[in-house]
Amino acid sequence: MSIPPHVRLMNAKQLGEYAQLVFMARAAGEGLLISEPYGDSRAYDVGVEYYDAFRRIQIKSTLEPRRGEAFRLGLVGPGGMPYHSSQIDAVAAYLVAIRRWYILPFDAIRDGDTEYTQRNIQIHPDSDRNKWHHYAEAWHLLRRPISETKEK
Repeated sequence: MSIPPHVRLMNAKQLGEYAQLVFMARAAGEGLLISEPYGDSRAYDVGVEYYDAFRRIQIKSTLEPRRGEAFRLGLVGPGGMPYHSSQIDAVAAYLVAIRRWYILPFDAIRDGDTEYTQRNIQIHPDSDRNKWHHYAEAWHLLRRPISETKEK
């Protein structure tokens, strides 16, 4: 695991902006059309289009695992409130130290039967305990109709 020195020196806002740019470049390379809402008044960071499907993506990032094992990601917005299903369609989580994306549809991170996301998740990328493994680099989920990405 290596984190570029200039990235390690970033504050939380700068890291978020960096992850957002990395996401947009990668998504464009995956054949997706990218749009960005003006200002900070929307809950999502980036809009992604593929043919007639438009998804609102919230970008999250974390530098390195805690205690050398799990990457912890907060899934809350301003004021510590979890995201509502009317605000975002997916979270794109970037694990900076290993340069790996997790594309997490809303239903995968839903808090039980509510319309809100869980407050945080832990990703164990190289462990049998990683329940998120099938979302690693799952860019294909952004190229499918939203109805096909819902948990069964």
